[in-house]
Amino acid sequence: MQRRGRAERAVLFGASAVLLTGLLAVGAVEQRPGEGASLQGAAGAPGQLGPSDPGATPSGVAPPPTSASETMVPPGAAVPAPALGLPQSVTPGGQPDAVGPPAAAGRPSPSSQPRPSVAPGPAPGPAPVSRQPADWFVAVDGRGAECTRRDPCSNWNAALRAARPGDVVNVLPGHHGSQKLRKADAKPVGSAPVLFRGAGTGSTRVGQLDVEVPETTFASLQVTSEVRVRRTASGTTLSMLQVNGIVDLEADRSALLDSRVAPPADRDAVQVRSGAADVAIRGNVIGPGPRTGANHVDCVQVSWASRLQITGNTLYRCATQSLHLKPDRGDVVDVLVQGNAIQGCVPRSDACNGYNAFDVRTAGHDIRDIRVIGNTVHGGVTFDDVPGLVLQRNLMNDHPGCLVGSTDNVFGRGGCDRPEANAVRSVRFVAPDADPPDLRAVPECACAGYGAR
Repeated sequence: MQRRGRAERAVLFGASAVLLTGLLAVGAVEQRPGEGASLQGAAGAPGQLGPSDPGATPSGVAPPPTSASETMVPPGAAVPAPALGLPQSVTPGGQPDAVGPPAAAGRPSPSSQPRPSVAPGPAPGPAPVSRQPADWFVAVDGRGAECTRRDPCSNWNAALRAARPGDVVNVLPGHHGSQKLRKADAKPVGSAPVLFRGAGTGSTRVGQLDVEVPETTFASLQVTSEVRVRRTASGTTLSMLQVNGIVDLEADRSALLDSRVAPPADRDAVQVRSGAADVAIRGNVIGPGPRTGANHVDCVQVSWASRLQITGNTLYRCATQSLHLKPDRGDVVDVLVQGNAIQGCVPRSDACNGYNAFDVRTAGHDIRDIRVIGNTVHGGVTFDDVPGLVLQRNLMNDHPGCLVGSTDNVFGRGGCDRPEANAVRSVRFVAPDADPPDLRAVPECACAGYGAR
């Protein structure tokens, strides 16, 4: 009897388990898409079901197996009860959203709505490898074709052809004669410049330097004749040169920087005369410029240019003017003259007998928007009243006249009927006769804050 009772109870228990398993399986099959258990429980634990989720399992009952490898929890085994609390989602910042009632049965919750698929982007390519500038070599007695340190060439154009943008051509000591950089060997406009670097102005010498190619820089060279930057040579920079001759800047974005220019007799030292734009003349010492007869000699002559900057230079003792702005060949527009020390023929002599250190004149073309700021001028000045002329915080031992744009300057003599706009003081300089001159004002001038610094 006891064995029979135990057998009946086992059969009943097995039937109950089978029935319960079947009911749960049917419920899982009939569950609609979007009504499944949320992967985010009330406490935010991944994979934990909240009590208000449509697919939550009552406490004490294990879920049905979802694959052949899963097994049911044996009857009587402890099943962890789900965490209690209202359902809520958690934002990426950790703050819960507003709490609301659970989604109605049969209606997908907003978080379970299908989202549009996003096509995967292309796999990232390898990171670009930065190229280090290469060095090339030219020598006076070079015989090589590769222009390398061990096998230098003598032809500057061969080195330019071998170089890539940003490379350095080392010009070894010696006199390299005249050099013409041909346009046929040019690099693309806008690329990193190729640097031709000499061993120093006393060691590396060139006769004439004629540049047709764009995007080149020439540094630490001595030029014994002239430098001509052609109209095609945009982006050419001349830096730390010793020029015993003249410089002609025809190209856009050309620059003469930190150089010494001493012209021969009867020649302008630096000319900007071919309509170049965005030219910089900065930090140079230019002069003296003598003449032997009636020739016109300027330290810097500008006769056709736009967006020109002449800053921080010492221009001195050129026979006609040291700085001459006059539109003889084309428009002269938007010129900044700032922080320069400019000296005329002081004292006057047969070789330097001009009257003006600095002039701004009208001619056959347009001249306008000339800003003259913070310069020291020792010598005569003549300014025509051109449109957009600005004179501010200059120190001049002469007087340019009563100009509309002249304010807050110190002049060495009067002559203007608006003295409240400027100051008139005795102007003396530290060493005006030196070569080059030192045009700092002596302390007795009380001119601090005016003129070149």
